[in-house]
Amino acid sequence: MLTGIGLGMLPLLMADLPEQALAEIAQHHAHWPREPVSCAQLGETISTSYVNCYRGGDAGLRWLEPELPRLSKAFLFKTAIGKSSLTFFHALALVHAYPTASRAEATVLRARLQAIVPRLERERSPFARYVVLGLRLALAVIDERVDEARDLVSEIRRRGESSGDFLSLHAPLYLEGLLDGGDAGLEKRNAALAAYASRGWKNPRRALVMFAPMIDVLEARMSA
Repeated sequence: MLTGIGLGMLPLLMADLPEQALAEIAQHHAHWPREPVSCAQLGETISTSYVNCYRGGDAGLRWLEPELPRLSKAFLFKTAIGKSSLTFFHALALVHAYPTASRAEATVLRARLQAIVPRLERERSPFARYVVLGLRLALAVIDERVDEARDLVSEIRRRGESSGDFLSLHAPLYLEGLLDGGDAGLEKRNAALAAYASRGWKNPRRALVMFAPMIDVLEARMSA
């Protein structure tokens, strides 16, 4: 349970060992029955999604989408936090898959993300109201609506500062740096990377991209 809901695999991600993190999750959840879906599977889903976000690319989609029919019928994933978490990680997996997708695949991914956002906006949980900002930001970045992206980054960063949430504070700082460009932008990006490095993350950039895959979208566009 600690490996799943308790995110006990985070030290392995900090050491840049995502495959070992997946193996540890699988080992600690192997003895739990698949049905009925229990708190153990809730933890397995959340922790595996964390690792796949760290891995990036289409890893999250390839793992989660086959599981969606089973999980979405379960009582735990019909509760406010369970439903919001499952929807959020599915949407995040779509964004992670976007930078490496073909043009046709990217169009489909964007449309699917667009369809998910209103569902989260209708959710009442504070978690849903918060994470939907990042998904709206992803759409703004994909659509190259720069002013809207700046406004959303500022709002996410403001909320992160008020809550003291580490992830919500430094990923937007890096995104601000990308949107600003120039020496000032580079300084912000380096500051965000340094903040993660100071916490012991071996690969600070991957840590930032974990919940801000828009970084990959923007940097792929910049290098094209």
